[in-house]
Amino acid sequence: MSSEHRLGAVGATALGIAAIRARESARTDRLFDDPLAGAFVDAVGGRGADWLSLGDVELSEDQAAISHWVVMRTVFIDDCIRQASADGIRQFVTLGSGLDTRPFRLALPSGCVFYEVDTADVVAFKEWCLSELGVREPVTRLPVIADLRGDWLSALVAQGLREEMPIAWVLEGVTIYLTAEENDRLLHAVGRSSSSGSRLALTIARPTTGGPVARSESATPFRWLGPTDVKAWIHAHGWQVVVRSTEEVAADHERPAEEGARRMVGQLVDGRRPAHIG
Repeated sequence: MSSEHRLGAVGATALGIAAIRARESARTDRLFDDPLAGAFVDAVGGRGADWLSLGDVELSEDQAAISHWVVMRTVFIDDCIRQASADGIRQFVTLGSGLDTRPFRLALPSGCVFYEVDTADVVAFKEWCLSELGVREPVTRLPVIADLRGDWLSALVAQGLREEMPIAWVLEGVTIYLTAEENDRLLHAVGRSSSSGSRLALTIARPTTGGPVARSESATPFRWLGPTDVKAWIHAHGWQVVVRSTEEVAADHERPAEEGARRMVGQLVDGRRPAHIG
């Protein structure tokens, strides 16, 4: 891979996530199929490739916990996007999109537009990979280079986002990379830009004591493990909220967590923007 496509510290974590999705896609009982995920990892090897090389090898407790969390949050957000599309929403914004491939794999209506917001290194790497692979885009996909700590909203509007129309927002694994104050600003901007009928899909990892994310909190790039009361936090930003646990989503899909995976207790948010919050 050429130097102009190297990923920074936060972007590099997207490779590990892609590798987990590729590993899930290889299962005979897979809950989703992400054929592009392995291609992203193959492009650079390294950290992500460690996951792919495991094959059917039993995962460590940390690996099992992270893998289960990523798989469950993936199917949860997949379901949220499908429902938003069924409800007539055609604008989708993924904040901190990483190496997500939902515009390619969810078979959504042709009128859908996906805005993928991330930093320059992630966008450059992803676009380079997709170009090399010659992938056809079934729906409109617009990469947007912006830092979520800055004025990302102006960049979205410049690309054509219509704030007067309902938007489905996706924040998957994003909050952990921002401080509490930065997350509040982010949610405030999302709410300010969301008309009635908009949707919000958001994930927050809540590891048990000694879990893999808890041990990493003090190390870059992790900055925040989320609020004490997720539902109250999201509601305060103007959303009607349903919060589901990883275990509930796993039960829906008949994929119970193994013992080691239970040390990562994730919370999965399905928010709806009403005409009035009360």
